[in-house]
Amino acid sequence: MAKLIPTATRYDRPDTPETLQRLIKNATGKPFLLAGGTSLGFSRPKTEHIIDLNRLPFRECRLTALHDLEIGALTTIGDLERHNDAKSFCGGILTQATDALASTPLRNLITVGGNLAAGYPWCDLPVAFLALNARLRCFDSAQTDCVSPKEISLPHDGQTTFKKLTENQFVSHIVLDGKYANARGAFTKFSRTSTDLAIITVAVTFIPDENSMRSVRVAVGGLVPVPQRLPEVEMMLEGQTFKNFEGQTFENSLFQEAGAAADVILRKDPRASDDYRRNVLKTLVTRTCIKATGVMANEN
Repeated sequence: MAKLIPTATRYDRPDTPETLQRLIKNATGKPFLLAGGTSLGFSRPKTEHIIDLNRLPFRECRLTALHDLEIGALTTIGDLERHNDAKSFCGGILTQATDALASTPLRNLITVGGNLAAGYPWCDLPVAFLALNARLRCFDSAQTDCVSPKEISLPHDGQTTFKKLTENQFVSHIVLDGKYANARGAFTKFSRTSTDLAIITVAVTFIPDENSMRSVRVAVGGLVPVPQRLPEVEMMLEGQTFKNFEGQTFENSLFQEAGAAADVILRKDPRASDDYRRNVLKTLVTRTCIKATGVMANEN
């Protein structure tokens, strides 16, 4: 730790949200909030003050009476990966996302809140959360006294929420919309190796209504600065019939048309050209839509 943050001169380990709020509010300069600590390899923050979050009561993962899935921000990726309610939520989309996230030793260190709040383009879980209509339960360190945490929803492009999180709010829980608990969903990651940082990630969710797709959400990450949804693709799929998809060819499917419509303003990435990433994105959107339906197409 001393080598990763050589400027640190103060270390605190609060055990209540109230204490954490006071520490942040009264800090001189910007303190570094430490959870899993894996981001230190990228960030190397120049701070004098470290606040260790690991004694805070934000590690529980549970399904509520409304079928919302509440995930404590300090839940590790490994714990989320093994949690039975998370495994079954929305067709197993969270398991697909966690299985693709780094190596097993790192998954046992990386926290869900850290993967969300770090703000790196390649973070996997924010993309899945955006497709699951997630809400963030946050405390505000600018307040004098600790009050009930506020919930804020992730917007279409993620920008508003992520900017707020860098100011005076800290996340205690991520709440996934219960209406997607028994819905269909899929997550796909494209990277150079199975444990490498994502070049592109795609998440697709929808609620099956007889043979139709309802409340469709398509989110992408990796090739954009922050996760964002693809409203044009969602509108193309909303209300469409999907159960008669079986037996169609990959090239002539509804989802191939949806993939062709997928487009974003790319961030720079030296690992792959813009044209290559655009083409891969279109294919991944198509394949993730097919994966979410649970119905196989002929790829000939």
